[in-house]
Formats: sequence, C-alpha cells, structure tokens
Amino acid sequence: TGVQTCALPIFAARMQFDVIAATYAAAKPIADAIRLRFDGYRGTMGTSPNTTVVRNTTLENEIDGLVTPVSGNAPDKYRVILDFMFTYNETIPS
Repeated sequence: TGVQTCALPIFAARMQFDVIAATYAAAKPIADAIRLRFDGYRGTMGTSPNTTVVRNTTLENEIDGLVTPVSGNAPDKYRVILDFMFTYNETIPS
C-alpha cells in the first residue's frame, strides 16, 4: 500500500509588535528580545490541536519613535515597532 500525501497550502501574514515604554532605554531591550525570538523562527506554534507550522519568519521593518499624548500633561512615551512576515502552512482539519 502506498502513502498518499498532499502539500499543505502556504500562507503569509504580517504581524506587528509595538513596544511602548517611558524611556528608550527601557523599550529597546524588549524590542531586541522580540527580534531575537522571532527573526528567522521556524517551527510549530500553538498548543495541540491548534498548531501552525511556521516555515519562516523575517523581520521586515523596525522603527523607533515617540508617542505624544493627544491631550493633558502626560510625558511622551518611546515606541519601537517591529514588523514581521510569517510564512506558514494552513492546517486542514480532518
């Protein structure tokens, strides 16, 4: 008997992480940890039975900036934006 296999569809999704902190010195190490964790990631994400096979993850963009409050006397916050592209196999329920 032969084993039948079929290719699972491949999808891509962009995911953005925003790190906001009172100082740049506080925001940057958190952003670095996120970048180190996800850039180049391959593997399975999720908890069975809701798992997804990630084929590749790439950091597409990283932006440092300020968030200025719309009103009031609140101080500016520092923001680091990380945009990742996840390429993954779509799970097909049996």
